[in-house]
Amino acid sequence: MRSKESFALMVGFFLISLWAMLSFSAAFAQQAPKPDKVWEITIAHHVPIKHHLHPNCYVPLKEELEKKSNGRLKVTIYPAAALGKPEAEYDLCVKGMVDIAMFLPEYTPGIFPLADIPGLPFAMPNAEVGRKVTMKLMEKRLLDKMLSEKIVSWLGTTSAYQVFTSKKKVAKVEDLKGLRLRVPGGILKETMIALGATPATLPGAEFQTGVERGVVEGGIVALSTATGYKLQDVCKYVCIANLGVSVLGIAMNKAKYNSIPADLRKILDKSADDFLVNQAKSFDGEDSKAVEVFKNAGAQILALDPAEKERWVKTCAPIYGKWVKDIEAKGLPGKKLYAEFRSIVKEEGIELPQL
Repeated sequence: MRSKESFALMVGFFLISLWAMLSFSAAFAQQAPKPDKVWEITIAHHVPIKHHLHPNCYVPLKEELEKKSNGRLKVTIYPAAALGKPEAEYDLCVKGMVDIAMFLPEYTPGIFPLADIPGLPFAMPNAEVGRKVTMKLMEKRLLDKMLSEKIVSWLGTTSAYQVFTSKKKVAKVEDLKGLRLRVPGGILKETMIALGATPATLPGAEFQTGVERGVVEGGIVALSTATGYKLQDVCKYVCIANLGVSVLGIAMNKAKYNSIPADLRKILDKSADDFLVNQAKSFDGEDSKAVEVFKNAGAQILALDPAEKERWVKTCAPIYGKWVKDIEAKGLPGKKLYAEFRSIVKEEGIELPQL
């Protein structure tokens, strides 16, 4: 009898305890604040997922945004030009069809006439210097009114372009005369013309076979990109000349940026700055790896003698003057910008012509 009573008491105690726990949980759930809104962020870039920028820069950007926002930012990356051609990414960003896009001002000719100044000949030895110089230009608000009223941008540069040749070693400016070289275009094309080479246009997919078949005798490209084109299989010589760079970074639709709470904008700004640091490290790190790849393939890698490098710079002096003149003709402060730019790069140990 006592055992039945004890059992009944135990059951009763268990039911009362369970009721108390459920009541407490329900009350707590009612008092707990609702989760904050989750902000969806889309990122588009045009490099393949195997390209070093995707795992080294874009994936860490996604992870950092999501982690530091405690999940309030949810990021989706669309790589390999999944949403549009490289030239269309800026327009996609402006129209709000994508929130953040890979951004190269040279893909939008005429829209950002000041933003290509870091690409002037021999101004940047590597991507890290390019990042620091571009950052200073942005901080001084010298680049196209911070580039646009429709985007927010964070800019750095690629690593420097070098001279790759199949049969002829390039050690002095005379060696370039008449050489038919694949050149991306823009300021680099003007640079090679000034130095005496013959620029050629060739799709990237045909670069290696073009050298192999003698269509071109080499080309102008960054070391890390050269290995992607398999130039180590067809080029015996690499001349480290630091001919120029391309401005490269990310842009965000300004309306979307402004719609996000202030604390999340701070996270975006910090993560974007980290992205640029990673971008510079990635380019320069891959360049170092590429040097070893070319050496192992038997290529000869040489740097210009300082006196010879000075000759290359002087030979290209008209390009700097022409750039300033063209900018001034558009009613923009080309002289002032060049003077500021020249002063900034001098702090990095780089001497450019005084106009």
